[in-house]
Amino acid sequence: MKYIILSTILLLSITGKTCADNQLMIFGAAWCGPCQSLKKFIKESPDSFPDSYIKIEYLDIDKFPDVASKLNIKSLPTSIIYKDGKLKSRKIGFQKTDYIKWIQDNK
Repeated sequence: MKYIILSTILLLSITGKTCADNQLMIFGAAWCGPCQSLKKFIKESPDSFPDSYIKIEYLDIDKFPDVASKLNIKSLPTSIIYKDGKLKSRKIGFQKTDYIKWIQDNK
């Protein structure tokens, strides 16, 4: 599983346009313990995040504070699912079983 910051994130912050594909955007920081647990979980659990279904992007809010501000990210980690280019669901925090259920409920 790769973590990439695509230009769609910056485009979203500048233009307000939503993502074109089905995506899971995770907002975190290096100093955030639950954020690091979530990153580790995603790397070790690829079956929970099938590549054919969803693109996963991780954004460090300390490196891109304007993006976090534009998307009203107040707590970490914050995960946002975009489906068909529109915000479908937002989740704050990380607990493994709840997170898997949230992903499955928002396919």
